[in-house]
Amino acid sequence: MKKVNLLLLVFCFLTIVVCFDSCFADDYAYNLREYYPLGSTDSWNYILSKGDSELKVTVKVNGTFSEAGVSSVMLNINGVSDDYMFIDSQGIKQVKLAMPAGEAKWSPARIVYPYLKLQEKKNYEFQRIFFHNERKKDYIDDNSYEVSLDSVSDSVDVPAGSFSNCLKYSSVFKSKPVGTLEDKQILICTTWFASGVGVVKTNCSTTDRYQDPPVENVSVMLQLESANINGVKIGK
Repeated sequence: MKKVNLLLLVFCFLTIVVCFDSCFADDYAYNLREYYPLGSTDSWNYILSKGDSELKVTVKVNGTFSEAGVSSVMLNINGVSDDYMFIDSQGIKQVKLAMPAGEAKWSPARIVYPYLKLQEKKNYEFQRIFFHNERKKDYIDDNSYEVSLDSVSDSVDVPAGSFSNCLKYSSVFKSKPVGTLEDKQILICTTWFASGVGVVKTNCSTTDRYQDPPVENVSVMLQLESANINGVKIGK
């Protein structure tokens, strides 16, 4: 059970969605909306693997949500979690993540994949507030995030097929309780986006010292197995 929970937790960090507004950033040679076309019936099926363990993950668009003047799209993950995301002129952002154990919020919304020029790197800092349902308590973490755009023309082979001209992002996410020095969570990832499909592959090394026992430098891979985009079947 712990393995499954870890895989789902990692996947929740990787889930990306796009808003319905006109969000194209004119200064860049690509439009993030084209790399995650989103419709009310769209869905994605992934294989999430860690060593010999595999978890099938189904992601479905689950409607829209508005809070404090911010409109986002809900993605349901395996029927147990909902990720709330949107995109603006800065890039793809995450508002909150609702899980069985509780709800994580970022205020303001954290940038997950910004618009970047090729080989450009940016650093961000923000706070995450996690409300634990059972303990009825908020936990506040300081987060740091470094992300770069490595390629706009990469090729990737996954179970769903071969994809070319992919965006390739590299990122390092770190989290620690407010007022402490040791990073409790470290997520080092490379993610590929295919035009007209979305996220097709992610490789991550994850450390989670909040877990008992702690998880140190565990490799996790996410691969697209199939998708249904605007009524068109992709992959198996």
